[in-house]
Amino acid sequence: MVNSKRKDLIRDMLIYYFGLFLVCSAHYSLLHLQSSLNVQDGLGVASVTANYAAVLFGGIFLSSNFLFFLDMKTGMVVTDATYLFFVAANFYPEFYTLVPASIIAGFGKILFWVSAGAFNVYFAKSLATTGSKDLNNYVSNVTACNICTFQLSTIAGNLISFGVFSSAGETASNVSANGTDSGLVLADVCGANDCQDPNITSQLLSQYKPANETILYIVLSVFVALNGIGLLLHLIFAPLSTKRYTAPPNMKLKEEINHNYVDDDEDIKQKQHEVETTEDLDSDAHDDKNKFTFKSAWLELKGSIRQYGSLVQLLLIPVFFQVGFFNGFSSSEITRAYASCVFGVSQVGISMAITATFATVSSLISGKVCSRFGR
Repeated sequence: MVNSKRKDLIRDMLIYYFGLFLVCSAHYSLLHLQSSLNVQDGLGVASVTANYAAVLFGGIFLSSNFLFFLDMKTGMVVTDATYLFFVAANFYPEFYTLVPASIIAGFGKILFWVSAGAFNVYFAKSLATTGSKDLNNYVSNVTACNICTFQLSTIAGNLISFGVFSSAGETASNVSANGTDSGLVLADVCGANDCQDPNITSQLLSQYKPANETILYIVLSVFVALNGIGLLLHLIFAPLSTKRYTAPPNMKLKEEINHNYVDDDEDIKQKQHEVETTEDLDSDAHDDKNKFTFKSAWLELKGSIRQYGSLVQLLLIPVFFQVGFFNGFSSSEITRAYASCVFGVSQVGISMAITATFATVSSLISGKVCSRFGR
């Protein structure tokens, strides 16, 4: 019975993570292409900026209250839908379509991490009921699976865009050893010298965008298909749990029953009654917490803001800034100024796939080092 339950659970996990893999493959690959495909008037960079601005605002003010309204499955499906909307907006990229879609996808990204965290806890608790290891061990393993899926999806999505563009011959065919057909020398207008002058950008447009728009639509259609399949997998197969994670029963008191009162039936009955009463009270308390009130929302918000004032958080701020600057540089500058400007848009995918590959290897090494020597 336990083995059957565990097999069903592992099947659900594999389907869930495969859906996650498909959705993230499409979303993050397209995000990396924004500064190249929508280079005119800085639309691509503006859309990425709007996306992360929504993440910043939502992370501070909204993330702690999302699951008052949505269970984890609905939250993940809504996230998939916002990502799909972002992909669809790229079929007609204008400021009034792409920027709002990016903002919506940004709020979806906040909901994604909240829901993914809830799924991690759900799967870890479920595995703990069918296994012999400590709950914290399962939480660590499931979280590692989540991060691994995310990293692999970034690699796969970028390789897909690279493969489609390259197979269609979308390389920098107009680039000579010293410059372009327009007379521009790449060393003067790309890389560190990329100033995004509108006149220069218009002359290099074939570097940033595929010459044949049909190829672009094929790439976008592939991303729509990946995103749509992932959404359907989550909608149909993802497990449905309670809105918020509730504390486990009073296991310490149950262990006390098993070890200290095994010879006295009346004591056992009395202690069991106390446990049941305690769990009922805990359940009622958590039910109250599940009910949204403005007071509860304010308390959640205060708790989140208070966290930013803690000494540990303040000491981590320089690290967060460094990570943020690198992500901005790698997803907008490297992709446009160093990849597509010099080699053509097809090379954006392979450059970001290489970056993600080394990030994956580095995270594995870092995990081993931290587990041995401490953070």
